[in-house]
Amino acid sequence: MRGFEHWRDDVDRIRRVPGVTGVTPIAAGEVMASSSSSTAGAIVRGIDPTSIGQVIDLFKNIEVGKINYMIDPALLARLPADEPVGVGPGGEVYLKGPDYRSRVTGKWDNIPDEKPPPEDIYPGVVIGRELAKSLHVYVGDELTLVSPLGDLGPIGILPRSRRYRVAAIFYSGMYEYDNTYAYTMLDVAQRFLDLGDKATHIDIKVADVEAVHTIRDRIKAVVDRPDVKVRDWKELNRNLFNALRLEKITTFIILSIAIAVASFCIVCTLLLMVTEKSKEISILKSIGASDNHILRLFIAEGLIIGGIGTVFGVVAGWALAKGLQLSGFRLSPDVYYVDRLPIEVNWSDYVTVAVSALVITAIATIYPAIAASRLRPVEGIRYE
Repeated sequence: MRGFEHWRDDVDRIRRVPGVTGVTPIAAGEVMASSSSSTAGAIVRGIDPTSIGQVIDLFKNIEVGKINYMIDPALLARLPADEPVGVGPGGEVYLKGPDYRSRVTGKWDNIPDEKPPPEDIYPGVVIGRELAKSLHVYVGDELTLVSPLGDLGPIGILPRSRRYRVAAIFYSGMYEYDNTYAYTMLDVAQRFLDLGDKATHIDIKVADVEAVHTIRDRIKAVVDRPDVKVRDWKELNRNLFNALRLEKITTFIILSIAIAVASFCIVCTLLLMVTEKSKEISILKSIGASDNHILRLFIAEGLIIGGIGTVFGVVAGWALAKGLQLSGFRLSPDVYYVDRLPIEVNWSDYVTVAVSALVITAIATIYPAIAASRLRPVEGIRYE
């Protein structure tokens, strides 16, 4: 993607669309990040610091470092000795420490008022915690970004590279983001990716994520450009949502099978009761109870048993879900996309499961109820 021009006008128009709460331009591209000890693939995203906070919580997720170091990279070359530059595995904070260098030897002393030479000033970049771990870098360390889209040389296309300094390290809780994204200033990314004044994306935040289709249609009508495609978060993550939908259907089928197996307990209980209460059934029939009365009696008994179990299961499931929602259930971000188990109480799912359980238990009572209704009075009291 080589970007599009006149994005400022589009940003202004999109910002006035009802339902839109934040808009920010992005200049993004795939790069290779390398430090003195390691390399890793990354996606560099040029951002506007004045508007990026309206769309994502980048500022809130910063663990160490400051966003000002990215805005003013000269501050990175002379970090104070007590500046936190990293977080250890146990949560311990690493400090910058003193910098004993001398100009006589070509290095500096730790003199606060001394300005760094221009050759030590590199653009600042904000990276995720996992990417910092892969590269073994801390705030203030140098790293090199290499873009595959470079300049034409005598032997072909030469990758373009540029040095940066780590301005801050963020932690979002999603492993893919923390291991992939690197943020820098918009103009810096545009020059590095050879975009000129173009932007590659316009990120938008809406007030109601479920009404994104309606807002997307409004944005399409406002932008109305053939070189710009408007896509919402559901379309961008279509494969993930298809997989989740398939898992939801599979889980419902498995639960239905489990309920069906449990319903055999109702069948066995009612059949055993028919055998034990054959005398009582015969007496009821002998004094005038019809087959339909006995049939309805046993069906009602089975529904009561199934209803009590359904209510108990639904209430216990709701209490467990609310407990996990309040306390949180931690996951390993190295294995999963998120660090906590996302839990949402959806009442439509509860109603569907409860109704399905009642239907299955009602079906399970039919055979024992029919067997009880067909019992002949003489057979029930023959040996009494």
